[in-house]
Amino acid sequence: MKGLLLSLLTFGLLFTACEPGKEDPFADPEKRLVTDVTDTDSSALSYDSIGRLILFEQHEKADNFASFLKPVYENDRLTAVLSGLSKNDITHKFRTFEYNRAGKVLKVYSYEYGIDKYSRYDSLVYNPSELISTIYVAAITDASGKIGLIQKNVLEWNNFWDIAKKYSIPMRDGRETKDTTITVYTYDKKYNYVARQPILFYLQMDEPADALSTENVLTATTTSGSDSEEISNIFTYDNDYYPTTVMTTTKELHNGVVVSTRQKSHKWTYVRL
Repeated sequence: MKGLLLSLLTFGLLFTACEPGKEDPFADPEKRLVTDVTDTDSSALSYDSIGRLILFEQHEKADNFASFLKPVYENDRLTAVLSGLSKNDITHKFRTFEYNRAGKVLKVYSYEYGIDKYSRYDSLVYNPSELISTIYVAAITDASGKIGLIQKNVLEWNNFWDIAKKYSIPMRDGRETKDTTITVYTYDKKYNYVARQPILFYLQMDEPADALSTENVLTATTTSGSDSEEISNIFTYDNDYYPTTVMTTTKELHNGVVVSTRQKSHKWTYVRL
């Protein structure tokens, strides 16, 4: 969950923890993210007086390109997110949401810029503890624009409300294939503050461990046949134990041999509300 992008918003923001079980890990955070700066872009988030996200903006350094997202609330419930290329024209659909009777998000619909018909949706299934256990991903599967299931993500939780493993199963013609990819995570025993702001996950719908686990991911190892990917994060924190920087190293391996390595860093600032 690393880059804040219009088409794929991913976050790696963390909140410090006491011993799990001593407080509500999903309680409202004292501080919220206001800026995220990388080598290639910078992002800013704005909130209203009661702490709801009201604007996300991103500026790319190379070409001065800017994009904006504006959440829409009805009866204090997130119902849609609009997108635009200027603050004066944030009118295009980016996300819409469907809820179940219990008030949980059931489906998240995603839209391409300027097109009112959704091009993807994510269906969420919850376990008895009200944690997301399965995410079904559907997207356009042919030239006619037909929407079909393309992936099933099964989430395995540990006793600390962290996602310990993710099983990603490609789907074809509504059926599961045998090409399962497994990701195993380790954590640093500090609460992930993103889990206290569910809107951040619903914006990105990408890497659930980074957004839903109550602790922050230190390593993520993904294996698929003879190929694997190893991601490691090194954080620094402020006096309140909020992360101020992260260095993420990603290694691609084939038959256990590293074939490529890349790094990316982020710098964050926060505001108290």
